[in-house]
Amino acid sequence: MLSWKAKIIIILTSQLMSIVSSSVVGFSIILWISMETMSPLNLALCAIATMLPNILLSPFIGVLTDSYSRKKIIILSDVLVAICTLLLSNIIKNGEYTFLLIYIFLSIRSIVGSFQMPALQSSIPLIVPEEQISRVAGGYQAIISIGSIIGPALGAICISHMELYRIMYIDIIGAIIAVCIISTVTIPNPFDKKRTNIFSISYIIKEVKYSIKKLTENKRIFSAFSYSIYVTFLLLPIATLMPLFVIDKFSGNQFHISAIEIIWSIGALLGGILMSINKYKINHYKCISVMYFIIGLNFILFGALKSNQFSLFTFLALISGLCIAIYGSSYNSLLQISLDSKILGRIYSLIYSLNILPSFISIIFISIFSEFLNMSIMFVTSGVLVLLISIISFSKNLMLENKIKL
Repeated sequence: MLSWKAKIIIILTSQLMSIVSSSVVGFSIILWISMETMSPLNLALCAIATMLPNILLSPFIGVLTDSYSRKKIIILSDVLVAICTLLLSNIIKNGEYTFLLIYIFLSIRSIVGSFQMPALQSSIPLIVPEEQISRVAGGYQAIISIGSIIGPALGAICISHMELYRIMYIDIIGAIIAVCIISTVTIPNPFDKKRTNIFSISYIIKEVKYSIKKLTENKRIFSAFSYSIYVTFLLLPIATLMPLFVIDKFSGNQFHISAIEIIWSIGALLGGILMSINKYKINHYKCISVMYFIIGLNFILFGALKSNQFSLFTFLALISGLCIAIYGSSYNSLLQISLDSKILGRIYSLIYSLNILPSFISIIFISIFSEFLNMSIMFVTSGVLVLLISIISFSKNLMLENKIKL
């Protein structure tokens, strides 16, 4: 019988193959759209096509994730993404595409892929001892970062030497390898196998309401979740326009865009490794607030940079990536330790949906008015507001800690 360490290594290796291949293809599509259209609106539409279906369906996806074999969900997700990618690559190969059709396929691909994250994250507490969860969360963050490093690098090289439809085959090969690897490991299932009503609308709605109740019961968890919504609302739309910011601010090209993505991901990799190499006794709430502060400060500096300071921009991107990884590891550890593993799938999906919905509205606003707004000012404004949130978050956590002690 495999030890928990062996199981986690196999699962993370499978995820590495899936994430790397998807990252290469995803970044190649973004580069292709950026260079073809040079339009903030088209980049925003690409983000919307990926996000909107998940926003609407994630709470229901989470219920199904907690009610069905998580291993089968992960495998099926990879298989269906590969099929969807194959269909899109053939359409592009035959020259029968429109941007609208590409957005539709990106939406379908995103919906299918959205089953994987809650299935994986909710499986970790079932395999890993509680005292090791922070380390595994850091390791998973490192895996995501590795994919984010290799993706932009290979994406920029591939898009310069290959047609887009050929690049998309990489995702198909990665999915096949990932499925073969994860098929060798057993993942526990916490649900009751006798249940037969998991696909009924009334059952799903009932479980979504239960998830909301559980999320709001723990005041500190709900507080961390609320501040995460505010920060995501401020930063995600701006980050979506990062490729155009590099082109506009520093007269960059696809290699400059790729360099920033890679440097940011290297920072995230370092953050993930930092969180995984030891069992830290850290206050996750305070850690998250401190990361907010540094990220907000960096976004202010992004906007204040001059056109000849690209090197400083890359350094700040490195620090931002590191802080994002530490924040992500702390946030996931907090959820996995504090909440029942039986409902983690639906909690993750619910959090994702509620987190992204305000950002979706913000992206629509920015996509409409981005032609008239100064990107540097948008970066500075977002950074200042995130700084304020970090201070409020830190202060509120201190108050809640003192109340608990009393």
